[in-house]
Amino acid sequence: MATPEETFHQLLGLGESWRVIRTDFETEKNTFVICVEETPKLWDEESTQCGQRVTCYDHVEPMSWRHLNVFNKECGPYHGSPKLVQPIPGCVIAA
Repeated sequence: MATPEETFHQLLGLGESWRVIRTDFETEKNTFVICVEETPKLWDEESTQCGQRVTCYDHVEPMSWRHLNVFNKECGPYHGSPKLVQPIPGCVIAA
């Protein structure tokens, strides 16, 4: 049987670059909170896109956004986006 984290990972279609690290249900808001983070696979993909090694040096403040409903409950993925070291001037990456 799948864990809640595995289930939400599949529902969100996160692929191999992101993983769900925690899920919570806020009863008073009738909302699932889904915490995600990047995996090392993200840096391989971004490095390929830029043609040079790209790494993470920090994360922005955690943010959330409205996504889909599950069982008539709102779902809000929540994470701190990584800040990237961009070795090539002009190579802009939005993670």
